[in-house]
Amino acid sequence: MDPGEAGIREAENAWSRAFVTGDAAYLDDLLDSSYVSVNAKGDARAKSQIIALARQFAADHPGAKAQPLSPTSIIQVKGAAAVVTHRNEKDTSVDVFYYVEGRWRAWFSQHTSIPLK
Repeated sequence: MDPGEAGIREAENAWSRAFVTGDAAYLDDLLDSSYVSVNAKGDARAKSQIIALARQFAADHPGAKAQPLSPTSIIQVKGAAAVVTHRNEKDTSVDVFYYVEGRWRAWFSQHTSIPLK
């Protein structure tokens, strides 16, 4: 996988596809063992919880289509680390990645209901 912006874009799009289809194997490979996602309410969820949510989403929404990375997302790559900021008029989220052994791994995500200005 590309260690630059194209690789991050690919990882984000694959992550979205894996979530909506409940692809636990891909998510297990992408998410670091210490991955944490903090939702807009401040609830922290571990990797295992995110994978369980993906499985449940796929079961509840069969055939759902993944949304590609938005052109308004900001991708910043610094060496072996990357931060992707997703924003729209209602909320903002940030994904933190690191590059190791030829691939990007997700380490942390933070979601907020406040739009980035």
